[in-house]
Amino acid sequence: MVRNLTNLLLYGAGIFATMAGPAGIAALLYFSSAPWFDTLRSFQGLAAGMVALTAAGLAFLGVCTTVSNQRKLQKEQMLATRRRSASAFIGEIQ
Repeated sequence: MVRNLTNLLLYGAGIFATMAGPAGIAALLYFSSAPWFDTLRSFQGLAAGMVALTAAGLAFLGVCTTVSNQRKLQKEQMLATRRRSASAFIGEIQ
């Protein structure tokens, strides 16, 4: 139960970080009175930070997905190993 809640929070944080970048740039351009090119030139550092935040969010989601898949595969492999050892043990008894 705790792992599911943790995964939910981690995925939520990754999605938030991924969406915050484009939303921030869109808000910056929407609320600016200057043309979009001048706005981006004036706030180049902020726009670059938003793009970096988006990239970090995507990378984080990729890491979370990889870890989740590795856990699933590890559980399946451990279960298969236990079944093989149990069947071998039962074979020795008979």
